Amino acid sequence: MNTAWRRRRRNTDGRVYCAPQGGILIIEGFAGKDAPTGAAFDDNEVLRTFGNLRVLFYEDTVAVPKWGRQRVSRRVIRFIAQRD
Repeated sequence: MNTAWRRRRRNTDGRVYCAPQGGILIIEGFAGKDAPTGAAFDDNEVLRTFGNLRVLFYEDTVAVPKWGRQRVSRRVIRFIAQRD
């Protein structure tokens, strides 16, 4: 998640304008308040925001993120959805 999302997340209604019919949205990011960057998704925020998409996979777990330099377990969310 980047700072642009943090600024706009209150203004989004979950529409994915650029995704074509059948397009896939993939999100993996920190969740909760222990994120090292201070940018993290709130509880169920992704599900609420993109509830109009068909959810293919959702996971909210404690794991080592697949990105970044730190190899420390953190709370992460993984979300895959498809536009119908």
